[in-house]
Amino acid sequence: AKNVYNRALKRQRSLLNLPEATAGEESAYGQLIMLLDIEQDDDNLFVVHRLDCETSGVMVFARTCRAASFLCKAWRTPNNQVSKKYLACVKRWPPIEEESKTEGIIELPLSPSHERPKWKVDHLNGKKSTTLWWLRSKGPEGIVLELAPLTGRTHQLRVHLAKIGGGIEGDSLYGDNPIKWDPSNLTGHFLHLHAEKLSFPHPDTNEMTEFFSRVNW
Repeated sequence: AKNVYNRALKRQRSLLNLPEATAGEESAYGQLIMLLDIEQDDDNLFVVHRLDCETSGVMVFARTCRAASFLCKAWRTPNNQVSKKYLACVKRWPPIEEESKTEGIIELPLSPSHERPKWKVDHLNGKKSTTLWWLRSKGPEGIVLELAPLTGRTHQLRVHLAKIGGGIEGDSLYGDNPIKWDPSNLTGHFLHLHAEKLSFPHPDTNEMTEFFSRVNW
């Protein structure tokens, strides 16, 4: 497993979570199929925790149906069995700049927007969405926030940060200046949102296991 992990690190790039019909290798799933040298079969590899295609960082796949079932149940259990930490870079963040806060909580309900695939803040019909944030660093290049989503709504972090501040740097959908996302040209123009750390119980031992991915911006 360590060998595959090291090889995967060297081959990091912008990938879809799951393969398209015509280009299976252009996905995290497809790359793992090749790295593990296994057949592309429904019983060989299961996606447990995926990311937006513009977000970098830790994803989780299971090798067996039993492990996948155990992990999916852990993700659904509301007792902090799974802990997620993200990093995001923003140009402005009023709670820091105007209120001198270094941490806080965002509670804004979300629902799908009619502008698909976007989501929106919806106080009437939206689902509860909670994000904790802390100041990681502040400098000329922007403000780096550490984020812990307590709920797992689609685009939750992106919508929350766009609503409170100017949005995440490089966001193609939300914020002050959405940019067109081009996966073939990510030099400087990419979503500055990174899944840095993920903790969850191991399917065999039930002991907490932690995975860390160093940010490259």
